[in-house]
Amino acid sequence: MASFMIAVGGTGQMMALSYARLMSLMPWLPTARMYHLDRDTIEHYTDSVDSTFIDPLPQGAGATVGTHFTEPSNREFCENVLDALFTAREQSTPVGQGMYGRPPVGAAMIVDSLSRPASGSFDELFDGSPESTNAYLRDGMTHTVIVCGSAMGGTGAGGVPTIAHEINRALKSTSHRDNVKLYILYFLQHFSLRPVAVDQGMADHEIIHNEQIAVNAKSGMSFLADKIVDGTNGCVLFGLGVPPSRTHEAVGKQTEQSEPLHVLAAAYAQSLFDGGRLARLHNAHAIEVVQMPQGRKVATDLGIGIALGEGRSVSLERVIQLNVAVARYLSRLSRLFDGGLGFAFVPPMPKDIEKILTRLTRLTKNRRETIQRAVSTKLTEEAQRIHTTVRRYEALTKDIVPFSIDLQCELDGDGYQQSLHRPMAFIRAATRGLRNLEAEQLDYDTVSDAIVSALFRSLDNRYFNGEFGLAGEH
Repeated sequence: MASFMIAVGGTGQMMALSYARLMSLMPWLPTARMYHLDRDTIEHYTDSVDSTFIDPLPQGAGATVGTHFTEPSNREFCENVLDALFTAREQSTPVGQGMYGRPPVGAAMIVDSLSRPASGSFDELFDGSPESTNAYLRDGMTHTVIVCGSAMGGTGAGGVPTIAHEINRALKSTSHRDNVKLYILYFLQHFSLRPVAVDQGMADHEIIHNEQIAVNAKSGMSFLADKIVDGTNGCVLFGLGVPPSRTHEAVGKQTEQSEPLHVLAAAYAQSLFDGGRLARLHNAHAIEVVQMPQGRKVATDLGIGIALGEGRSVSLERVIQLNVAVARYLSRLSRLFDGGLGFAFVPPMPKDIEKILTRLTRLTKNRRETIQRAVSTKLTEEAQRIHTTVRRYEALTKDIVPFSIDLQCELDGDGYQQSLHRPMAFIRAATRGLRNLEAEQLDYDTVSDAIVSALFRSLDNRYFNGEFGLAGEH
């Protein structure tokens, strides 16, 4: 069984980022195979997500929609057809940079790319090679595919229905359609754009107008209900009763806009990948509508849990509390590896860690101090990664009124707090058994990963009453 997420357009990428961060807080769970389809990759996306780029344009695409679909030998006929299908503004769209909030442009370019199997753009998905998604989906196993994006822009509004339709069509031509659960996570209007001043140096065709994204959202919903949902196993529509305003960003300068709605969508995605079903179906098309009303809080009032497998689920708050606890102990362990800095005295290294360090010294032929500092660095980096991710969730509670996530990030309990002040007893118990670590190539990453996993298991068992089911994880 495998899971696939195809993020289409800017909002699709932001939702995929939120999903990847959520899964990074649960490293014992499998993460979906990720793809992103957009000419305008958002800042830091490829640094944060292990994702395969899919070019929405066919090879050799023209500079604009007009030039791309015009045959010089039959120019007059092509121009007449283009005038019937596209506005002058759409025909002048410089598609090499993006779709500029124009769904007909995005849909037309993506369909043309899909119709040219030799173009290379969609090889990862549809070429049938052993490593393509198409091959995975035809192996007779049960799989889940999520296509996510928004109905507001050009790439997502044009691409989400098109990609979902193509996956459904490709599978229906085989005997494997029933083995694949295909879902759409679709964002309706969840923000509005502030007007762009004429003196900001942007050409008119580069500006996405607020009126246009409102029209896109409405027409995208109509198209989805009329044509697409019959070929999917369900659609989840996300929206806000009072969309907040957002500053217009030029193509090529798109940045992440962290929103509680992305977190909610990430939780839905994990639930569907875990085998969950849509609970609140509003019609025969299996459309579930999720509107975050004013004053509600994600993952508490809306009752959305984080799926852990085997029927388990926990709140986002508990996931964060577990990770904060892991980061606290990682920081203490890194100081221990770095010579006991910060301790009142240098305590002896736990016996099982001592055994591992001895093996590493023998295998690498490095000095003991060098090995300890290397492992210390790995543990520090992991603690910092967790803290950075948690801070992003905490930031969602500020400056986004009236929408917020209500989180208590620190675990309560005198026993836990006392253990943080005197951590060695817990660390020794948590790392017991590491001496049996087997690896063909024992290295710093292997050791640090084993320590992190041991902390997750031990903290779940001791302070979370086994909520996460990690007692048997190794």
